[in-house]
Amino acid sequence: MENLIKELNNLRPTKEQVRDKPAYYAFGYVDAINSAIEVVKNNAVLRSVMPSLHLFKERRDKLNLTLRQVAKITHVSAATISRIERGEGECSYHNVVQLDDFYCRNGA
Repeated sequence: MENLIKELNNLRPTKEQVRDKPAYYAFGYVDAINSAIEVVKNNAVLRSVMPSLHLFKERRDKLNLTLRQVAKITHVSAATISRIERGEGECSYHNVVQLDDFYCRNGA
């Protein structure tokens, strides 16, 4: 992650380049680089939470709830919950927080 952030920072134009070529801002180049850096940081935070994701199924089972029941309560789709529990695909930080909050509030 650190290397990727360094590479993205290296793509940022210098103050002199921006002064000489205001199109960097006009076309959103600098904003795009800043957004990419934030995405990398957010994904790093999510990866730090990942080891506990495999426990989500156990936590749901502890409450004797189905995927659909948890989905209805948390507003996270059953398909997304299933993917998170299986460790497949991408999952958003928001969905992970929604599920974790629900399980914590209900003693799982």
